[in-house]
Amino acid sequence: VPIFGIDTQCCVNEWNQKAAEITGYTKEEAHGKNFVDTFVNRKSSSAIRQVLEDALQAHDTVNFEFEFDTKSGAVVVLLITTTYRHSTASNTGSSVICVGQDMTELKKAEESRMKFAEERAKFM
Repeated sequence: VPIFGIDTQCCVNEWNQKAAEITGYTKEEAHGKNFVDTFVNRKSSSAIRQVLEDALQAHDTVNFEFEFDTKSGAVVVLLITTTYRHSTASNTGSSVICVGQDMTELKKAEESRMKFAEERAKFM
């Protein structure tokens, strides 16, 4: 399960091994980068920015889908749930944890099925 976190500036502060595997970016490469500006596909950037801003205000989101640009240039579809995390420790502050699911293959299968149904309908 890909898990990543952002701080109040929307910079990555958590990045697990599955996130690295799916995206092609190591934890070291991702850490400190602005999540939306660096990793999110342009089509999804304003919507995910709003979801993350809401999460930083303690308004969690469940099952939000967005497109992520991988290091290789491929697009991965992620379904995430955001959770606000407030720390009283002076050096960590507030942040958001995102737990995701890679929906890319499922989306491709759905698109193929829809195209097949459309083609089939043309012949009926």
